[in-house]
Amino acid sequence: MVFAASTAVTEGAGLLPDGPLQKAVGDSVRFNTSNTPTETLILTVTWKFKGENIFVATPANNKTTPGYEDRIIYFPSTASLELRNLLTNDSGEYKVEIISSTGATDEGSTTLEVLEAVSGVTVSPNSADLLENASVTLRCSSSGSSLTFLWMNGSTEVTASDRVQLTDENKTLNFTSVSRYDQGLYRCHVSNPVSHSISETVNITVNYGPEDTRVEVSPNKPYHELGSTIILTCSANSRPSPQFKWHVNSTQLIHDGEKLQLMNVTMSNNGNYSCRAFNPKTSVTVESPPVPITVTGESDNISNPAQPVEGTPVNLTCDASGFIDTRKWMKGSSDLTLTDNMTLYDNDKVLSFNVVNKKDTGEYKCNISNPVSSMEAKLLFVVNYGPENVEITGESEVKEGSPIKLSCVAKSVPDAFYSWLLNGTLIYNDSKEFLKNRCDSTCLLMFIVTLTDQHQPPPPPPPYWIIAVVFVVVIVAVLVGGGYYYYQRKKKLNK
Repeated sequence: MVFAASTAVTEGAGLLPDGPLQKAVGDSVRFNTSNTPTETLILTVTWKFKGENIFVATPANNKTTPGYEDRIIYFPSTASLELRNLLTNDSGEYKVEIISSTGATDEGSTTLEVLEAVSGVTVSPNSADLLENASVTLRCSSSGSSLTFLWMNGSTEVTASDRVQLTDENKTLNFTSVSRYDQGLYRCHVSNPVSHSISETVNITVNYGPEDTRVEVSPNKPYHELGSTIILTCSANSRPSPQFKWHVNSTQLIHDGEKLQLMNVTMSNNGNYSCRAFNPKTSVTVESPPVPITVTGESDNISNPAQPVEGTPVNLTCDASGFIDTRKWMKGSSDLTLTDNMTLYDNDKVLSFNVVNKKDTGEYKCNISNPVSSMEAKLLFVVNYGPENVEITGESEVKEGSPIKLSCVAKSVPDAFYSWLLNGTLIYNDSKEFLKNRCDSTCLLMFIVTLTDQHQPPPPPPPYWIIAVVFVVVIVAVLVGGGYYYYQRKKKLNK
């Protein structure tokens, strides 16, 4: 015996849930009524599908329409019905009619939609290797009913734009011009109310570049010390990663790769370094701006050259190994003041004397500097001159048998070499003085003194100097003594 509520209701007004109820093929659906058990006897319950009876329950027996025998389960306490092994043909309107022992009738209806589950989601092509600005179309296909398509790039939904088109109910994704930002892992998401499925990943690769090719130097400073290590790193914005080749002063180096390491550097490593990035996919090569590498060292000492000779041109060259930023010339403790016979040229490298004179003698200094070091080179510059202002001093008259002493003086750098001659014959050498203890008749003869500059020819000039050297010999006639006077006087006395 079945009891039910005796209150009649309007058809479909809450007796069954609102539809459509959506289920997948092969699933089950339960049509639960809002009826609650009471003491009132239910005489008849009739379930209909599209107006045809599929199940009728009475106190005497239950009757199931053929085709539903193994698919229907009836719940008499609430007059609910479960339908199993759903087919797409089961989609439609379902009605229930409940008649109680009091004669009251309750009716309700709802709809069922049986959907095929999503399956077999695929995307073609399954990958794409593209150049930037190329076009590509992805197509998604799937089995199932009432399908909805959604495209994802990683975790980001793909939406339409001026370059991106979604057509055919979003089944087709078209890029009219891909950019590097379109690269990623694409999936097609397909769903309906009862199921959901995702395609395999489609890898879209967008090749571009190289762009912004540049070189970074470590340590990053304008000058590098001798013997240090310098690392140059080349980078470029490119996909795939480019191939790098290194150049110095536009000449290709043997070394390839992202990094170029210069160890124990010398001045031979000076130059403008650049790298060229090549993308094998785009076949594009881009060279970086050149980066100057300057290796500096301490200035070299300048050796003392052979001494110059007055009246000749002389060049003093101030040079050093390494990078030279500034040169400063000094004479003594003061900055050099150029005179009429001096000129500086070649970035103050050369101090040129068109004609040197004795006043140019002195200590010259050249201060060479760069940002990492400085050094001062010194040169004691002595100008050779003379002999000049030659003079013989001594007694102009002497008695026979008396001693005689003559002295010869002259201005000369270096000191002059003295020779005394009598009637063209060398009688005394290497002395400024002529001394004879007893003067005889030979004293009355003419003397000639020869002065010779002691300066010897110099060795070959060192590489820092260009100096003209002259070996000077000066012969000076010496004033005749009083010999002739005494000879004439003696002759007169004899007469």
